[in-house]
Amino acid sequence: MVRGESPVYGDKSFLAITPARGGSKGVPRKNIRMLAGRPLLAWTVAEAKKSRYIDRLILSSEDR
Repeated sequence: MVRGESPVYGDKSFLAITPARGGSKGVPRKNIRMLAGRPLLAWTVAEAKKSRYIDRLILSSEDR
């Protein structure tokens, strides 16, 4: 199977947008806090990259 071609959706491509707001009173800068050796956002990106349906991923966060 060619990347971007799924058995369910044919030749359509899909864009995933992950808005990751970093502001939090309970857990400041939560998106870049380490969890099991990786920043929290890295887990979300890794799972999105595994999807056979997502062709492009855009991540938006104000954390650095």
